[in-house]
Amino acid sequence: MSEFEAVVICDDVRREMNGKDLLIGVYAGDIVTPIIPFQLVLSFWLEWHPPSLGRRDLYFRVTFADQTLGKVKIEATIGELTPTTVALPGLLIAGMNEGELLLEYSSDDREWTLLKKKMVRKGPVPSTIPAPLPAASGG
Repeated sequence: MSEFEAVVICDDVRREMNGKDLLIGVYAGDIVTPIIPFQLVLSFWLEWHPPSLGRRDLYFRVTFADQTLGKVKIEATIGELTPTTVALPGLLIAGMNEGELLLEYSSDDREWTLLKKKMVRKGPVPSTIPAPLPAASGG
């Protein structure tokens, strides 16, 4: 099993007072933008299964169109081997063209593993708002 079971790209990640994470604006399929060039603020949410107890460094790198846009280091202390979540909020993604967005992980900041890949493309932004159903007639 991979250390990371779920990787979600969304607009924002917030922590509720009860400890649950709230994911806002989850992207399924391609990330579609109505204009190019574009600017997006994206967040990344991951379910992580730590492989061992103790202190761990987690490195994440975000690239778009073969350019590194950001790198984050998280220092974690693992007290028990239970799944937990990692959130990388608010990274500005800007592009002059369509391209591939990659999220990669490293435990040593040298060897990188691809966690998630999404295409960013221009197009009509899809809407999935359902039409209202007709009211049922009583009888």
